[in-house]
Amino acid sequence: MPEGGSPGSEGGSPGSRRKAVGVDPLAGLDPQLLAPLLGEPVPGADDEEDAIPVVEGAPPGTPVEATSRGEKLRRAGDWREARAAFEEALRLEPASVEALMGLAEIHARRNDHVKAAELLSRAREAAPDHLEVAIRLGRELGRRTAYDEAEAALLRALQIEPRSARALCERGIVLAKRGLYPAAIAELSRGLDVDPRLARASYWLGVCYNQLDKLEEATESLERALVLDPEDGRTHYHLGIVYDRRGMMDQARAMYRRSRELAAARG
Repeated sequence: MPEGGSPGSEGGSPGSRRKAVGVDPLAGLDPQLLAPLLGEPVPGADDEEDAIPVVEGAPPGTPVEATSRGEKLRRAGDWREARAAFEEALRLEPASVEALMGLAEIHARRNDHVKAAELLSRAREAAPDHLEVAIRLGRELGRRTAYDEAEAALLRALQIEPRSARALCERGIVLAKRGLYPAAIAELSRGLDVDPRLARASYWLGVCYNQLDKLEEATESLERALVLDPEDGRTHYHLGIVYDRRGMMDQARAMYRRSRELAAARG
Protein backbone atom coordinates (compact mmCIF):
# COMPACT_ATOMS: atom_id res chain seq x y z
CA MET A 1 0.00 0.00 0.00
CA PRO A 2 1.14 3.62 -0.13
CA GLU A 3 3.70 4.34 2.54
CA GLY A 4 2.68 5.90 5.81
CA GLY A 5 -0.44 4.08 6.87
CA SER A 6 -3.40 1.86 6.20
CA PRO A 7 -7.08 2.52 5.59
CA GLY A 8 -7.31 2.67 9.35
CA SER A 9 -4.73 5.45 9.72
CA GLU A 10 -6.47 8.74 9.26
CA GLY A 11 -4.10 11.62 8.90
CA GLY A 12 -0.50 12.07 7.94
CA SER A 13 1.17 14.63 5.72
CA PRO A 14 0.19 14.98 2.05
CA GLY A 15 3.33 13.13 1.05
CA SER A 16 3.01 10.36 3.62
CA ARG A 17 1.02 8.19 1.23
CA ARG A 18 2.30 7.75 -2.28
CA LYS A 19 0.64 6.12 -5.24
CA ALA A 20 0.58 2.34 -5.24
CA VAL A 21 3.63 0.94 -6.99
CA GLY A 22 3.36 -1.96 -9.41
CA VAL A 23 0.67 -3.48 -11.54
CA ASP A 24 -1.82 -4.15 -8.74
CA PRO A 25 -3.01 -0.85 -7.21
CA LEU A 26 -3.87 -2.72 -4.00
CA ALA A 27 -0.48 -4.40 -3.63
CA GLY A 28 0.81 -4.38 -0.06
CA LEU A 29 -2.49 -3.71 1.70
CA ASP A 30 -3.16 -5.57 4.94
CA PRO A 31 -5.10 -8.64 3.69
CA GLN A 32 -6.85 -9.13 7.05
CA LEU A 33 -8.09 -5.56 7.22
CA LEU A 34 -9.02 -5.22 3.58
CA ALA A 35 -10.13 -8.73 2.60
CA PRO A 36 -13.68 -7.59 1.73
CA LEU A 37 -12.26 -4.93 -0.58
CA LEU A 38 -9.89 -7.15 -2.53
CA GLY A 39 -12.50 -8.41 -4.97
CA GLU A 40 -13.74 -6.63 -8.05
CA PRO A 41 -15.89 -3.52 -7.55
CA VAL A 42 -19.55 -4.22 -6.86
CA PRO A 43 -21.45 -4.27 -10.17
CA GLY A 44 -23.23 -1.05 -11.02
CA ALA A 45 -25.59 0.08 -13.73
CA ASP A 46 -23.23 -1.17 -16.41
CA ASP A 47 -23.91 -4.79 -15.44
CA GLU A 48 -27.66 -4.74 -16.13
CA GLU A 49 -27.13 -5.96 -19.70
CA ASP A 50 -24.87 -8.67 -18.28
CA ALA A 51 -27.83 -10.65 -16.97
CA ILE A 52 -28.80 -13.95 -18.55
CA PRO A 53 -32.31 -13.70 -20.04
CA VAL A 54 -35.07 -15.25 -17.95
CA VAL A 55 -37.75 -17.02 -20.00
CA GLU A 56 -41.09 -17.05 -18.22
CA GLY A 57 -43.34 -20.06 -18.65
CA ALA A 58 -40.72 -22.44 -20.00
CA PRO A 59 -41.78 -26.11 -19.75
CA PRO A 60 -40.53 -27.84 -16.57
CA GLY A 61 -37.71 -30.30 -17.02
CA THR A 62 -36.15 -28.38 -19.90
CA PRO A 63 -32.74 -26.65 -20.04
CA VAL A 64 -34.43 -23.29 -20.61
CA GLU A 65 -36.59 -23.65 -17.50
CA ALA A 66 -33.66 -24.77 -15.33
CA THR A 67 -31.43 -21.96 -16.60
CA SER A 68 -34.15 -19.35 -16.08
CA ARG A 69 -34.76 -20.65 -12.56
CA GLY A 70 -31.02 -20.53 -11.87
CA GLU A 71 -30.75 -16.96 -13.07
CA LYS A 72 -33.70 -15.86 -10.92
CA LEU A 73 -32.08 -17.48 -7.90
CA ARG A 74 -28.71 -15.93 -8.71
CA ARG A 75 -30.24 -12.46 -8.92
CA ALA A 76 -31.94 -13.10 -5.57
CA GLY A 77 -28.58 -14.00 -4.02
CA ASP A 78 -29.34 -17.69 -3.47
CA TRP A 79 -26.11 -18.94 -5.02
CA ARG A 80 -26.38 -22.50 -3.73
CA GLU A 81 -29.77 -23.15 -5.31
CA ALA A 82 -28.78 -21.19 -8.42
CA ARG A 83 -25.74 -23.40 -8.88
CA ALA A 84 -27.91 -26.52 -8.54
CA ALA A 85 -30.32 -25.20 -11.18
CA PHE A 86 -27.54 -24.35 -13.65
CA GLU A 87 -25.97 -27.77 -13.13
CA GLU A 88 -29.37 -29.36 -13.77
CA ALA A 89 -29.60 -27.42 -17.04
CA LEU A 90 -26.16 -28.67 -18.06
CA ARG A 91 -27.10 -32.26 -17.33
CA LEU A 92 -30.02 -31.79 -19.72
CA GLU A 93 -27.96 -29.88 -22.32
CA PRO A 94 -24.18 -29.95 -21.72
CA ALA A 95 -23.52 -27.24 -24.32
CA SER A 96 -26.10 -24.74 -22.98
CA VAL A 97 -24.30 -21.42 -23.33
CA GLU A 98 -26.62 -19.61 -20.92
CA ALA A 99 -26.25 -22.28 -18.22
CA LEU A 100 -22.46 -22.29 -18.64
CA MET A 101 -22.40 -18.50 -18.29
CA GLY A 102 -24.64 -18.63 -15.24
CA LEU A 103 -22.57 -21.28 -13.50
CA ALA A 104 -19.38 -19.40 -14.39
CA GLU A 105 -20.80 -16.28 -12.75
CA ILE A 106 -21.46 -18.20 -9.54
CA HIS A 107 -17.83 -19.38 -9.46
CA ALA A 108 -16.57 -15.89 -10.34
CA ARG A 109 -18.45 -14.31 -7.44
CA ARG A 110 -16.81 -16.89 -5.18
CA ASN A 111 -13.41 -15.89 -6.58
CA ASP A 112 -12.92 -19.24 -8.31
CA HIS A 113 -11.76 -17.62 -11.54
CA VAL A 114 -10.04 -20.76 -12.79
CA LYS A 115 -13.33 -22.68 -12.83
CA ALA A 116 -15.20 -19.67 -14.21
CA ALA A 117 -12.78 -19.39 -17.13
CA GLU A 118 -12.99 -23.14 -17.74
CA LEU A 119 -16.80 -22.97 -18.02
CA LEU A 120 -16.66 -19.92 -20.27
CA SER A 121 -14.13 -21.66 -22.50
CA ARG A 122 -16.68 -24.45 -22.93
CA ALA A 123 -19.30 -21.85 -23.78
CA ARG A 124 -16.95 -20.32 -26.37
CA GLU A 125 -16.49 -23.74 -27.99
CA ALA A 126 -20.28 -24.01 -28.27
CA ALA A 127 -20.75 -20.43 -29.51
CA PRO A 128 -17.55 -18.91 -30.96
CA ASP A 129 -19.31 -15.71 -32.07
CA HIS A 130 -21.15 -15.02 -28.82
CA LEU A 131 -20.22 -11.50 -27.69
CA GLU A 132 -21.18 -11.93 -24.04
CA VAL A 133 -19.18 -15.15 -23.72
CA ALA A 134 -16.09 -13.48 -25.19
CA ILE A 135 -16.36 -10.51 -22.82
CA ARG A 136 -16.87 -12.65 -19.74
CA LEU A 137 -14.07 -15.02 -20.72
CA GLY A 138 -11.68 -12.10 -21.17
CA ARG A 139 -12.67 -10.71 -17.79
CA GLU A 140 -12.13 -14.00 -15.98
CA LEU A 141 -8.82 -14.70 -17.73
CA GLY A 142 -7.70 -11.23 -16.71
CA ARG A 143 -8.60 -11.95 -13.11
CA ARG A 144 -6.45 -15.10 -13.37
CA THR A 145 -3.57 -12.91 -14.68
CA ALA A 146 -3.63 -14.87 -17.96
CA TYR A 147 -3.26 -11.56 -19.75
CA ASP A 148 -2.32 -12.78 -23.23
CA GLU A 149 -5.34 -15.08 -23.33
CA ALA A 150 -7.55 -12.37 -21.85
CA GLU A 151 -6.54 -9.88 -24.53
CA ALA A 152 -7.13 -12.47 -27.26
CA ALA A 153 -10.67 -13.11 -25.95
CA LEU A 154 -11.43 -9.39 -25.69
CA LEU A 155 -10.03 -8.62 -29.13
CA ARG A 156 -12.32 -11.36 -30.42
CA ALA A 157 -15.22 -9.61 -28.66
CA LEU A 158 -14.26 -6.37 -30.39
CA GLN A 159 -14.18 -8.15 -33.74
CA ILE A 160 -17.73 -9.28 -33.07
CA GLU A 161 -18.83 -5.80 -31.93
CA PRO A 162 -16.23 -3.02 -32.33
CA ARG A 163 -18.26 -0.57 -30.23
CA SER A 164 -18.88 -2.87 -27.27
CA ALA A 165 -18.34 -0.58 -24.29
CA ARG A 166 -17.82 -3.46 -21.90
CA ALA A 167 -15.29 -5.20 -24.15
CA LEU A 168 -13.36 -1.93 -24.42
CA CYS A 169 -13.55 -1.52 -20.65
CA GLU A 170 -12.34 -5.04 -19.90
CA ARG A 171 -9.46 -4.72 -22.36
CA GLY A 172 -8.51 -1.43 -20.73
CA ILE A 173 -8.44 -3.17 -17.35
CA VAL A 174 -6.14 -5.89 -18.67
CA LEU A 175 -3.80 -3.24 -20.07
CA ALA A 176 -3.85 -1.45 -16.71
CA LYS A 177 -2.99 -4.64 -14.86
CA ARG A 178 -0.03 -5.04 -17.20
CA GLY A 179 1.13 -1.56 -16.25
CA LEU A 180 0.41 -0.12 -19.72
CA TYR A 181 -1.39 2.89 -18.29
CA PRO A 182 -1.53 5.25 -21.32
CA ALA A 183 -2.90 2.46 -23.52
CA ALA A 184 -5.34 1.50 -20.77
CA ILE A 185 -6.57 5.09 -20.47
CA ALA A 186 -7.18 5.24 -24.21
CA GLU A 187 -9.21 2.02 -24.19
CA LEU A 188 -11.18 2.86 -21.06
CA SER A 189 -11.97 6.30 -22.45
CA ARG A 190 -13.25 4.73 -25.66
CA GLY A 191 -15.53 2.53 -23.60
CA LEU A 192 -16.85 5.51 -21.65
CA ASP A 193 -17.47 7.41 -24.89
CA VAL A 194 -19.80 4.59 -25.90
CA ASP A 195 -21.43 4.19 -22.47
CA PRO A 196 -20.63 6.79 -19.79
CA ARG A 197 -22.52 4.70 -17.18
CA LEU A 198 -19.63 2.24 -16.82
CA ALA A 199 -18.65 2.61 -13.17
CA ARG A 200 -15.99 -0.06 -13.57
CA ALA A 201 -14.32 1.84 -16.41
CA SER A 202 -14.37 5.12 -14.47
CA TYR A 203 -12.83 3.40 -11.45
CA TRP A 204 -9.95 1.90 -13.43
CA LEU A 205 -9.45 5.16 -15.33
CA GLY A 206 -8.91 6.85 -11.98
CA VAL A 207 -6.45 4.15 -10.92
CA CYS A 208 -4.47 4.65 -14.14
CA TYR A 209 -4.38 8.43 -13.80
CA ASN A 210 -3.16 8.08 -10.22
CA GLN A 211 -0.34 5.82 -11.36
CA LEU A 212 0.69 8.51 -13.85
CA ASP A 213 0.51 11.27 -11.19
CA LYS A 214 -2.38 12.97 -13.00
CA LEU A 215 -4.23 13.67 -9.79
CA GLU A 216 -6.93 16.03 -11.08
CA GLU A 217 -7.94 13.52 -13.75
CA ALA A 218 -7.79 10.72 -11.18
CA THR A 219 -10.07 12.69 -8.85
CA GLU A 220 -12.59 13.38 -11.59
CA SER A 221 -12.70 9.75 -12.73
CA LEU A 222 -13.01 8.27 -9.24
CA GLU A 223 -15.65 10.80 -8.20
CA ARG A 224 -17.64 9.87 -11.31
CA ALA A 225 -17.26 6.17 -10.44
CA LEU A 226 -18.56 6.91 -6.95
CA VAL A 227 -21.64 8.65 -8.33
CA LEU A 228 -22.32 5.64 -10.54
CA ASP A 229 -21.68 3.10 -7.76
CA PRO A 230 -21.72 4.72 -4.31
CA GLU A 231 -21.42 1.37 -2.47
CA ASP A 232 -18.03 0.33 -3.86
CA GLY A 233 -15.43 0.31 -1.08
CA ARG A 234 -12.45 0.16 -3.43
CA THR A 235 -13.50 3.38 -5.12
CA HIS A 236 -13.81 5.13 -1.75
CA TYR A 237 -10.39 3.87 -0.73
CA HIS A 238 -8.62 4.88 -3.93
CA LEU A 239 -10.32 8.26 -3.96
CA GLY A 240 -9.04 8.66 -0.40
CA ILE A 241 -5.52 7.95 -1.65
CA VAL A 242 -5.85 10.61 -4.34
CA TYR A 243 -7.33 13.18 -1.93
CA ASP A 244 -4.50 12.32 0.48
CA ARG A 245 -1.87 12.91 -2.21
CA ARG A 246 -3.47 16.27 -3.01
CA GLY A 247 -3.39 17.34 0.65
CA MET A 248 -7.21 17.21 0.97
CA MET A 249 -7.03 15.51 4.33
CA ASP A 250 -10.63 15.91 5.53
CA GLN A 251 -11.96 14.42 2.29
CA ALA A 252 -9.38 11.63 2.45
CA ARG A 253 -10.37 10.72 6.01
CA ALA A 254 -14.02 10.57 4.99
CA MET A 255 -13.22 8.23 2.10
CA TYR A 256 -11.06 5.91 4.23
CA ARG A 257 -13.75 5.83 6.92
CA ARG A 258 -16.48 4.97 4.40
CA SER A 259 -14.32 2.26 2.81
CA ARG A 260 -13.97 0.60 6.22
CA GLU A 261 -17.72 0.82 6.82
CA LEU A 262 -18.43 -0.85 3.48
CA ALA A 263 -15.80 -3.52 4.17
CA ALA A 264 -17.43 -4.29 7.51
CA ALA A 265 -20.88 -4.43 5.92
CA ARG A 266 -19.66 -6.97 3.35
CA GLY A 267 -18.30 -9.12 6.15
